Amino acid sequence: MGASGAGKSTFLNVLMGKQSNTGGVTKVNGVAGNIAKYKKIIEYVPEDGIVLPELTFRENIQHSARIQLPCTWSDKEIKNHVDILINYLQLSHVQDSLVGGTAAPVISGGKRVRIGMELAAAPMALFLDEPTSRLDARAAASIMSTLKALSRLGMTILTIIHLPRQGIFEFLDSLVLLGSGRMIYCGAQIDMQPHF
Repeated sequence: MGASGAGKSTFLNVLMGKQSNTGGVTKVNGVAGNIAKYKKIIEYVPEDGIVLPELTFRENIQHSARIQLPCTWSDKEIKNHVDILINYLQLSHVQDSLVGGTAAPVISGGKRVRIGMELAAAPMALFLDEPTSRLDARAAASIMSTLKALSRLGMTILTIIHLPRQGIFEFLDSLVLLGSGRMIYCGAQIDMQPHF
């Protein structure tokens, strides 16, 4: 979390192994090492990710699943996996609508389909860049609620958040607050205010 230029995207790029750190040590579960070996279990949802507007919500997620899942998965297994994701992401009512169509909730639905496209790979960790940007309070809370539920299932969720509303802030378990490329706070969300 932090203002524009705080270093959030750089921090995320280092964690994903896309960029080298200029100082310090990167650790996974307390062990220092090469972050690149974890790339296969991490999926990334960019702020403005690519969806295919000529495909339906279901087709976008299914296409991603076919590309990312092992080739040993049968069509039936992929369909079942996509069904679960669509229900979990609350896309059932628009699953057969074009992502770019007028009947679809383009912004929040588009964010959900991008999340679904990365979840299709069955990752252990999901990194998201500004998943609530340009969403109204209700849609943002819905996205954060879904991400919180995924974390309760054991998935590591890391999101870049600019300056969240109080309702969004309350979904966070822990956070790193950055300013001018430096860590200002790292710890539990509930302990942040007393810290300052």
